[in-house]
Amino acid sequence: MKRIERLLLAALGLAAAAMVFLTVALAIFLIRLNPTGASPQETRRVLQERAQALEARQTEFLEWREAGTAYARFLGSTCYPLADFPALRREIRDLFARCELAPTSVQYTTSRMGDEIVKATLKFSLDAPYPMLKKFLGEIERHPRLVFIRSAQLTAGTASPTMHGQIVLEAFLGQ
Repeated sequence: MKRIERLLLAALGLAAAAMVFLTVALAIFLIRLNPTGASPQETRRVLQERAQALEARQTEFLEWREAGTAYARFLGSTCYPLADFPALRREIRDLFARCELAPTSVQYTTSRMGDEIVKATLKFSLDAPYPMLKKFLGEIERHPRLVFIRSAQLTAGTASPTMHGQIVLEAFLGQ
């Protein structure tokens, strides 16, 4: 997959370089030919516009060239390491402990999302007071890694101040 990405980026680079070369060659040709008899000021303005367009294309090319590195940084900063599923479980367990929650019926499942991404799904039930559930949901929202609340069904619990919740979380592991 990475080889294909490199080849694609190289092809884009060659295409951008060819576009730059053709733009410069055309500008030189038009300046030498000057079929319209434009004034030196008009010619200068046209050259400045073309130089700005060239700079914009070069900037875009550099952004595309950096896309693979940016993607790797994104995966590293927002996904759990692909081989470290236990770290995800530890963080979720610590999250429950910080929020003083004791989930029941905990089920983890995983599914591949391509060559480099695995989606981990956590389904669980819990009975807790509303403030504790609110704290838990806030912790999930502030979590630095990609952890999403896929669904949350909350109903009044059997005891007066408690609520019953069926919650599904998703997290992503990547290389």
